[in-house]
Amino acid sequence: MTTPVDHTLDISLASGQLAAARRWHPDTDTSALERNLAVARIANYARKVLADTPPLEPEDLDRLQDILQAGGAR
Repeated sequence: MTTPVDHTLDISLASGQLAAARRWHPDTDTSALERNLAVARIANYARKVLADTPPLEPEDLDRLQDILQAGGAR
């Protein structure tokens, strides 16, 4: 039996890095850190949803991949 991993640490780490960069280096481009935080949040949410979901079909995965590649744009 595997022990569940709390991925909120990923969110906390990314959030802390972004906050520190904004505080101590306000003129620095933080877009990569913002992206890292967004990825951590999306991944955490996906893990929670998929934990209670039956196995996805290839068509479902293709649909989700399309959404991710489009960046959420419709």
